[in-house]
Amino acid sequence: MTARCSGPIIVITTVHDHTGMLRGFAKITRNLTEQRRMEELKHTSRRMHEFLAMLAHELRDPLTPLRNAGAAAEQPSRSPGVRALRARGGVS
Repeated sequence: MTARCSGPIIVITTVHDHTGMLRGFAKITRNLTEQRRMEELKHTSRRMHEFLAMLAHELRDPLTPLRNAGAAAEQPSRSPGVRALRARGGVS
């Protein structure tokens, strides 16, 4: 049986003799607080690096998203909602 809580892992198992008779229980407690904290820091660091890489990419050429939006607006749309807006003059 394993019981989990926020910090330690506790494992309790039965102890039998050579005839199979129950002689008692063994309990092992392992504190994983520091290990889990380090894993969380690694995860946070990885997410921060991914965000910074994306931000650096976008800052190299900040007009690219605007150019892409303009090019998409010029192409004929398959979306009925966009076609309706264009027909009413709402989207050029």
